Amino acid sequence: MVEWLHGGIAPEGQPPLKKGKAMRTSALRVRVFFVALFVTASVSAAKSYYFDAVGGSDARTATEATSSSTPWKSLSKVNGVTLQAGDQLLLKAGSVWREKLRIKNSGDAGNPIRIAAYGSGAMPEIRGTVKVTGNLVAGIRVAKIPSGLLVKGVFRDTIPLRVARLPADSGWFFATRGSTDSSIVSAQLLGSNWTGASVHFRTTPWTLETHVVASTDASELKFADKPVYALDSSHFFVSNHPSALKVPGTWAYTASDSTLRWIDPSGSTLPTVEAAVLDTGIDLSKANYVTVSGIKVFGTTTLGIHGNGSAGIQVENCQVAHPGLVAIRLSGRQNQVVGNQVIGPTSAGIINHGAGNRTVRNRIKGVAVLSKLGPDGNGPGCCNGHGIAVSGDTSFVARNEIDSVGYNGITFTGRNSIVEENTIGNHCITTEDGGGIYTIAGSPTAVGATGSVIRRNIIRSTPGAMSGRSSPGQEYAGIALDNNSHDVRIDSNVVYGNARGIGCHIPRRVTAKGNVLFNNLSAQIDFYLNSSITDEDIRTNLFSDNVLVSFQGQVIFKTAADRFATAYERLQGNYQCDEMKTLVRCGKGGKTLWERQRVSTTDPALGQEVLKATTSTSWATSGNLTTDTLSNSLSKYTLQKVSGSVAASTSSTTSRFATTAGQWWKLSFTAAGSELNQPLGPVVQTAKGAIRLAALPVLRLDTLPARYDLLFQTSSGDSASMLQFTTGSGFPAYWFGDVSMRTIQKSLIDKTPVAQIFVNALPTSTTTTLSGGTWLSTSGVKIGSAELPGFGATVAFQIDKVTADSPTAPPVQKRGFQRLYRKQQEWVIERLSGKGSIFDLRGRMVTEILPDAAGNGTWRPSSPGQFFLVVDGTATGLAAPD
Repeated sequence: MVEWLHGGIAPEGQPPLKKGKAMRTSALRVRVFFVALFVTASVSAAKSYYFDAVGGSDARTATEATSSSTPWKSLSKVNGVTLQAGDQLLLKAGSVWREKLRIKNSGDAGNPIRIAAYGSGAMPEIRGTVKVTGNLVAGIRVAKIPSGLLVKGVFRDTIPLRVARLPADSGWFFATRGSTDSSIVSAQLLGSNWTGASVHFRTTPWTLETHVVASTDASELKFADKPVYALDSSHFFVSNHPSALKVPGTWAYTASDSTLRWIDPSGSTLPTVEAAVLDTGIDLSKANYVTVSGIKVFGTTTLGIHGNGSAGIQVENCQVAHPGLVAIRLSGRQNQVVGNQVIGPTSAGIINHGAGNRTVRNRIKGVAVLSKLGPDGNGPGCCNGHGIAVSGDTSFVARNEIDSVGYNGITFTGRNSIVEENTIGNHCITTEDGGGIYTIAGSPTAVGATGSVIRRNIIRSTPGAMSGRSSPGQEYAGIALDNNSHDVRIDSNVVYGNARGIGCHIPRRVTAKGNVLFNNLSAQIDFYLNSSITDEDIRTNLFSDNVLVSFQGQVIFKTAADRFATAYERLQGNYQCDEMKTLVRCGKGGKTLWERQRVSTTDPALGQEVLKATTSTSWATSGNLTTDTLSNSLSKYTLQKVSGSVAASTSSTTSRFATTAGQWWKLSFTAAGSELNQPLGPVVQTAKGAIRLAALPVLRLDTLPARYDLLFQTSSGDSASMLQFTTGSGFPAYWFGDVSMRTIQKSLIDKTPVAQIFVNALPTSTTTTLSGGTWLSTSGVKIGSAELPGFGATVAFQIDKVTADSPTAPPVQKRGFQRLYRKQQEWVIERLSGKGSIFDLRGRMVTEILPDAAGNGTWRPSSPGQFFLVVDGTATGLAAPD
C-alpha cells in the first residue's frame, strides 16, 4: 500500500501518484470537485411540504405547497413528489385526514425525512374510519358499506363499541372436536347458520385463537384454516354475526352482503357511527431514515404506523389509538420508538424487530383486552397480546409504562439486549402462562437472549386470566424465562402479586441478584423442568442477594419435579421471609435471623386449644413414627419423625375436636423435611368418612425445622373432626411436632397487619415514613422509615397491631448527604456534608466531589458500570447508565 494525496491510502486498482505536475493537477481537481459539490448541495436544499385538511388545495403545485400559506389538502399528493434527505412533510395541527400516508423515499442516516406537525392545537390526525349512517329496522341499525372495504371496528366518535358476541357480554360455550381437525361441535349453537362469524378459542393457557366459520352443518362449525392447537375440547365464544346482536351498544358486520348492523346504546340513539375500514395509517415499508413526530393515528383495521424491512425509522411522541391489530410495527435495524402513547390495540402495542433497535419511554394501555376484541380477536395464530415485542441483538427496551395487556408485558429475544426500568401491571389478563417480561430460547442450542440483562423493572400485581380455562392453575410470572433460556442476568427487579415471581422453564446459567420478590401466589422462584435437565444443569443457575417474601400458602422456591435438591445449593445469601399473618420469620443463608408472633397467646380473640399434640400417643400412622431431635443454629426441637402419613388418633378423644361451618382457626406446628422442597399437606377432616372440612395450603419444607402458623376457615362442621399430615410419595420421612389448634375471631384476622412492600417507580431515590406500630427490616432491625432506590422497593414488617400513632418525623440527613438521584446521565447529591469520593468496584478512586455554594454535588460518569460514593466513611452504590 502507498500513500494517496494527503496521507491517505490509494483506492484499490489505482497506481500511486508521483510527485510533480500530476500531483498539482490532482489537487486542483479536488478543489474543483468541492466547488461543484457545494453548488449541487445548494440546488438540492431540503424542502418542507405543508398539508391542511381544511384550508389546503390539491390544485396547488409542489412549489406552492412548500409554503404554509398555500398548503396541499390531501396526503396522497406526496405520491407525486420524490422526497430527498432532509425533506419535511408538515401536517396542520387540528386537521383530520381519512386516508393513508405512504412514504416511498428514504432519507440519510444523519438527515432523515421528517413527518411532523405545524401550527398550534391538537395533534394532526390520520383516521382509518369512515362515517356511516344506518336505518333503524326492527330495533337494529342497518347500513351498507362500500364494496371492497372490511369493517374491523366501530366507534361512537372515538369511543369503541363492542362487537356482538355470544354468550352475550361474557362467558363461554364448550366445544368438542368435530369431524375434522378444523371443526368443532357445540349443541349450544343450534338454530343459526354461523358462516362468516368469528370463533375465539381458549385452546391452551397461553393463546386465544380466532378463526372464521367457513360453513355450518347443524351444530358443527367448519373453518377454512387449521388451528395451531388441537380443538379436542375447548371453551369458546362466537362474535361478529347478526345472530349475536343481543346487547345495546354492540355491532356486527357481514362481508357477504357488505352490511354493518348495530344496536343503539341504552338510553340514546346512534344513527351515525365511525367504521374502521383503512388498514394502515402511516406506511413506511421499504423506506429508510424517516422520522414521524407528533402525529395521531386512530381506528385503522390492522396497523397504525408500519415500517417493514426499514432502517433508521424513528417514531416519536405520536399517539396511536384503537388499531385493529398492532399500533406501531417496525422491522429492520436501528429503528427507534420513543415517547409514544398507545391505546387499545387488539394484538400488540409495539413490535420492533431488528438489531440495535430502541423502544423507550412509551405508554401502552389496554392491549388485547378480552371485552374489546374485534372480529380478528388478538390476531392470527398463537401467542399474541404483547405490550411490546422485540427481537434482534442489542435491543434496548427501557422506561416504558405498560398496563392491562392480554399476554406478555414485554417479549424479547436477541443477544446482549437490555430491558430496564420499565413498569408493568396487569399483564396476562386474556391469556396467560407468560410474563410481565418474557423471553424464550426454544432448544438448548438456540441463542435466545444470551448475554441479555433484565434490570430495575417493576412488575406489579395481575389477576391472571382464568376465564375460559379448563384447568385451574395460575401460571403467569412476573419475569418468565421459557424453554431453555440461558445466560441471562436478572438484576434488581421488583416483582409482586403475580403467580410466580421469577419463573424459569429448563433454565441454564441464569443469574438473579438483588431482586425483591414479594407475595407471588405460587412461588417467589419457580423452576418448572422436564426430563432433559439434570442436577448439574440446575447448579449452573445462581440466585443470590434477593429479598424473597412469601405469604400463607406460598413458597420461596419451587420445582415441578419432586427432587432436584441440589438447586438449593445455588440459593445463596438471600433474605427469605415467611409472612403468615400472625407469625413472621426471616432468615438468610439457611439461618433464622428473627421470628415474631404477632398475636399473644393470651389475646381474648383466641379460643382455647382444642388440640395440643406433642407425643406419639396422640397420633395414628400408616408407617413408622419415632421421636427424634433436630437442631439448627438457634433452637432445638423435639419432633416426631414420620415415615408415611400421620393423623390425630381416632381412638384418642383428646385429639378429636368439634368444628362448625364458617369458623376461623389458627393451626400452628413445627416441621422439617427429609429433603428440600418436600411437600407437606395438613388436612382437617371428619374422623369417619375422611371428608375434608377446610382448604389448607400445601407447604414446601426446608430440611431445617421451621414454625408454621396457618389461618383457615372451615367450610362445614363435624363433632369429631381430626387433623392429618401427608407428604408426597417417595419421600422417606419428615418431622413434625408442637402442634396447636385453636379458634380465632375474624376481627383479629382483619386487624392483624401484614408485611408491606414500598415501591418507587421513579428514577430518583426517596424515603417513606412508616407509622402505626413497630416496623422491622428483613434483618430484624427496627426502622422508622423505608429508603427506596430508583425503580426499586423496600420490604418492611409491622409487628404490632395498627394503632393511631402519629407519623414519626422524616429521618435526618444520612450518609453525609440528604438526597441522591440520577438526572439523565448525571448523578446529583443534595446537601453534601463535605468532600465525597467515587470509587470503582476494584477500590480505585475515580474522582472527588466537592459541594457547590448550595451544598450540592454532581458527577457525570465517563463509562457505564458500578461505582461507590463514599462520604463520611459510608459507601453508597451507584450505577452508571449504559
